Amino acid sequence: MLKTRAADILPPFRYDVQGARGPFETRWWRVTNSPILGEDGYVRWIINRAEDVTELVELRAAAKGAK
Repeated sequence: MLKTRAADILPPFRYDVQGARGPFETRWWRVTNSPILGEDGYVRWIINRAEDVTELVELRAAAKGAK
């Protein structure tokens, strides 16, 4: 990312979290790292964003199973 100055989007990964009622539940997350460039064109900061994509992963798995 530092050389290309392009966003780095990682594939979804499984991350089990404890649910509100106690037991753990499977969640899927996708992380995006976006560079913020300074006036000189070099990366000065990186914004790291994690997004819960559990519903998307489950819908894709169900669609594959329906084939």
